Amino acid sequence: MLSGSNGRGSLIIPKNLVEHLAFSEKDSFKVEKDGPDITLKAAGNPPRTILRKRTV
Repeated sequence: MLSGSNGRGSLIIPKNLVEHLAFSEKDSFKVEKDGPDITLKAAGNPPRTILRKRTV
């Protein structure tokens, strides 16, 4: 099972690996490089963006 990265730097994980590890579409990870290897660690929820309307 190989993974790679695309031109934008996104990590590509094969579908069978995602299913085997029971990842959800909403899971987020912190990626750490350790020599030639990478480690995925569960990350907390991303900060919430609140958009506000400008008053003129």
